[in-house]
Amino acid sequence: MDNIPPTLITLLEQIGGFVPLLAFFAAFGETLIGLGWLLPGSTILLILGILAGQGVLDFGAVLVAGIAGAFLGDLLNYTLGKRNGSALLLKPWLHLPESAIQKAHDFLDRHGSVSIFLARFIPGFKETVPFLAGSARMNRGKFIFWNFLGAVGWGFEFVGIGYLFSSSLTLAQTMLGRTAAVIGSLAVALVVVWMLIRFLQRSLPIFWEILKGMAEGFRHSAPVERFCRRHPRFVAFLAARFRSDRFSGLPLTILMLLSGYILILFGGIVEDFLTRDPIVYLDQIVANLMAQWRTPELIRLFTWITYLGRAPEVAAVLAAVLAGLLLYRRYREALALLLSVSGALIFLTLGKLVFHRPRPEIAYYFEPTWSFPSGHATIAVALYGFLGYLLIHHSTGLRRRLDLFFATLVLVLAIAFSRIYLAEHYLSDVYAGLLLGSLWALGGVTFLKWMESRGVPADRPPLPHAHLLTILVSLTAAAAALYHLQTHPYKRAPHRLKPPIELKDPAGYFRIEENRFTRNLLGLPSRPISLAVVAQQNPCPGLLHAGWKELPKADLKIPPIFWHAREPICRLSLKTSLGTELLDLWATRLRYRGQPVYLGTADAVTGRRWKLLPEYLPEIAPARNQAAEALKRLYPHAALRVLKVGTPRIRKHATGQPYLDDAKMVWIETNGKGGSRR
Repeated sequence: MDNIPPTLITLLEQIGGFVPLLAFFAAFGETLIGLGWLLPGSTILLILGILAGQGVLDFGAVLVAGIAGAFLGDLLNYTLGKRNGSALLLKPWLHLPESAIQKAHDFLDRHGSVSIFLARFIPGFKETVPFLAGSARMNRGKFIFWNFLGAVGWGFEFVGIGYLFSSSLTLAQTMLGRTAAVIGSLAVALVVVWMLIRFLQRSLPIFWEILKGMAEGFRHSAPVERFCRRHPRFVAFLAARFRSDRFSGLPLTILMLLSGYILILFGGIVEDFLTRDPIVYLDQIVANLMAQWRTPELIRLFTWITYLGRAPEVAAVLAAVLAGLLLYRRYREALALLLSVSGALIFLTLGKLVFHRPRPEIAYYFEPTWSFPSGHATIAVALYGFLGYLLIHHSTGLRRRLDLFFATLVLVLAIAFSRIYLAEHYLSDVYAGLLLGSLWALGGVTFLKWMESRGVPADRPPLPHAHLLTILVSLTAAAAALYHLQTHPYKRAPHRLKPPIELKDPAGYFRIEENRFTRNLLGLPSRPISLAVVAQQNPCPGLLHAGWKELPKADLKIPPIFWHAREPICRLSLKTSLGTELLDLWATRLRYRGQPVYLGTADAVTGRRWKLLPEYLPEIAPARNQAAEALKRLYPHAALRVLKVGTPRIRKHATGQPYLDDAKMVWIETNGKGGSRR
């Protein structure tokens, strides 16, 4: 709740009873055929889910209302289709071929159950498929069953994900750990992608026939024919732009529109970077968040992925591909690939020289070049994306082409995400790199299509033994890349020694939310900093000698927390009258009168919710005071004072439990002695 403006909280509290109605009509309106293509209902539900996770709204009410709206909206579409669908689809002004309508009905007869469920998750399909199911006279009971399952899944997709990423991912981390949680999330995403691929393979031909019929009907409608008679030159120009039998027609039109759109997006991200728009602040949040999810296993995984975008490995891949294309005498494709990669590299180099953006300070590996835009993301699209296009271009069958498209997409996004996870680039760097690479990949495709239309230079039959020679060249390039990888691995980034921060007004420093609050794995505010120890030596060994235990030995699974994206130097627990008291301590760059400042958070667990999640005290003060007494015993000559660092408020743990934050912290000044007993 700390990131939500107080005015918004007040407004939501005043209209809280009407929020479920907002969720219902957002889901209902987006589901209706026609209106659903314009209304951003899913975005509204996502925002409401986030607010529910922050404790502002009731999660159950928002979720049930969203599911009900989606279910009833689809049911209305089905009813309209059953009553009027057949007559509407056969209207002369739609000009839909009866064969296309029959194909759609046959498809729903064979795959209706799965289609109703999966179409709910695809924009454009979720509004259309229920209407077609009604016009095809699909069994009402079967439709209601699968429609209900789809509505529940869709509701959880938006309301649930918003809530999950706002408060509840701690549950998954508590059960699985960071590595398993990330791997599990990626596995679920791949399964969903696989299901969508299979659905698109079955449904795209049918919908393509329907769209072609609708376009034909639109072209032959009376208003359009009148416009064509009045403006023949303009219509002839448009018709030439949409001719598919020549390069200057539909191919060039699509390529130019896509290139222009990507160029506008790239210009927008450059402007945002130069004007320090919100995406730059988002960069810092994402970088800190990724640092919190690092584990040795995931670092090794994403390091191997990021090697695919490093210059020597890219050179090996490019050399092998070019050699294969030349051996097969596919000169046009070789030239287009060179244009895509070389153009991307030139503009990438210019971008780095112009913007001079330093790498993130928490980068895991040392990279000597500038950060904006990301070279790995640029090459991922310009090289691997273009290769994916060539494979799709030479493949037959929709299923194979879709498989190749999604495989290429997964590879490109994996390389891009690896740069963010390892903090080698900011989010905006990777986004700009993907746009730049896409621009030059489209440039390569345009150049290839132009050469094909001109027939220059003409491809010839492959050289003798081209297949065997291509395999040998590829194996040689792979061996060279592996040898370089073993002899020149990435080097860890050197520890950057930042100058210490001298505190003159401790209370003022901790009134800033970023300095006062720790963060959970989602980067959201967690327990407040409630203790500060000014001491020359680390207090953790002394506390362990006094009876505190390292947290893993306390038989409790407490989700980790971070301060300025750093893990605590020790996580301690102690059985007291409060329950199991928790104490996390951080070493910092802060100094007060020349001495280091250690920061800590204190809390106490009194039991477990659902025998899994920790049950915390309803307020921070008792645990903080007992921890302060323990530190006072460790530093007998220390002086204690209480700082007022904010306004008391009811806040929430990551598990959703409320607690009272009295906005105070204990400041402990030592004489430099004590604290390091062994």
